[in-house]
Amino acid sequence: MLIRPKPNSKNYKQINSFSAKLLPAAVVASALLFGCSNKTNIVERNVQCKETFAKIETEYEKKRYVKMREHSEFILEHCRGTGFIEQTQFMIAESHFRKKEWIEARGEYNTFVYNFPSSPYAETAAYRKAVSSFHMSSNDMRDDTPTRKSQQDFEDFVLNFPNSLLRDSAMHYQALLVDRSAEREYQIARLYWRMDEPLAATIYLKSILDYYPRTSRLFDVYAMLIDSYILIEHFEQAEYYIDEFKLAFNDEKQAWSSREKNLETAKKRVNQRIEKERKKKLLIRKDGA
Repeated sequence: MLIRPKPNSKNYKQINSFSAKLLPAAVVASALLFGCSNKTNIVERNVQCKETFAKIETEYEKKRYVKMREHSEFILEHCRGTGFIEQTQFMIAESHFRKKEWIEARGEYNTFVYNFPSSPYAETAAYRKAVSSFHMSSNDMRDDTPTRKSQQDFEDFVLNFPNSLLRDSAMHYQALLVDRSAEREYQIARLYWRMDEPLAATIYLKSILDYYPRTSRLFDVYAMLIDSYILIEHFEQAEYYIDEFKLAFNDEKQAWSSREKNLETAKKRVNQRIEKERKKKLLIRKDGA
């Protein structure tokens, strides 16, 4: 049976004093042991991260991107604070970009720019994010969302990196996107024209002139717009856009002069119809009298 010393006994005081001295030493020893263990774990983790990153670089250089991305999972999960995550994330995005996997590339570049805005790779990542968006853009005339997203990505790039050497290239892509948007509007207008809906066509054609005045479709837009107004007998608008057509394409005399002739012919036809209707009404009145 365990015999406990009495609280006021000499043995109790000796034991209590010994315990008081032993406890701090035990705490210090435990702390040192834990510290050493934790330090060992950090060193081992850094070694693992370094070895894994070396594998990632090897697979990347050999263009074995699937294998590379498999190794990258360890880095992203276990290697925070080692300096390897930034490079790994960028290489993942690059691997998709090289394979022309545009949706995946844009997503990875977007993640990189968000997580590492001050990285030396941030400029390249922002630019290639926009380029990926450009290639994602659909030719589907019913939906221009991908094109608008790409336009926004390039606008963000130019705004955030105004002195970039890639600025001219970004502006070239922006011009292509303007043409793509204008082309979508033009094809819709052309569809209405073919459906014998010239008034609806004019809405889209005027929108192109308002929002995309530098489009490569400008000549076709003016030509169809003038033809539409002549067809629906809106002669004042037709005359206005013929003058605009002349200013924009002064060298294309045959194009605008033929439309001037068409306008005059249409005016005469309308005047003849009005005159015919006037005479018809006069005859009716005479017969009624």
